Amino acid sequence: MDYYIVQFNDEEIVKYAIWYTDEEDGFINQNGRILFFDCIKSLKEFCDNNITISDDEIPYVYDIGYLKKWILSPDNRFDCSDLLDFWNAISDASKSIGVKFEGDDKENEEANRLYSKLFHGCNLSAINTSGKKYNPEWEQKEIDCLAKILSTYEVFVLI
Repeated sequence: MDYYIVQFNDEEIVKYAIWYTDEEDGFINQNGRILFFDCIKSLKEFCDNNITISDDEIPYVYDIGYLKKWILSPDNRFDCSDLLDFWNAISDASKSIGVKFEGDDKENEEANRLYSKLFHGCNLSAINTSGKKYNPEWEQKEIDCLAKILSTYEVFVLI
């Protein structure tokens, strides 16, 4: 299992968490909540000799403030990679604390279609080998559905 430091920003608040990746990805949690730290030093003290952080660099920084503002007034001016990263982080966090996440419901065709559209909108070179950039067109009902799915970001209670 590999462990990484992840940073969450919300307005003036900056917190750190430990994300792990293995057969199932998730966040270190305690008492049904994601475990957040005020500084990297306290995070590393928590890890002590039990958890080895894979890299001192912070590979993921999530701007929860941006997500909250976008959800309040969702529009088509977003980066697919940003929303896909939030989707995946919310999924990992939800699994970690045993909370159902609509975005993980394999029976939800709309959610699955939106995830696929976000994924392909990232234009990953390993996936998009055509050389043509895919810029998905978003209908307002799709945007509203994305906002509803991502509104479960509350799994990241920072205070």
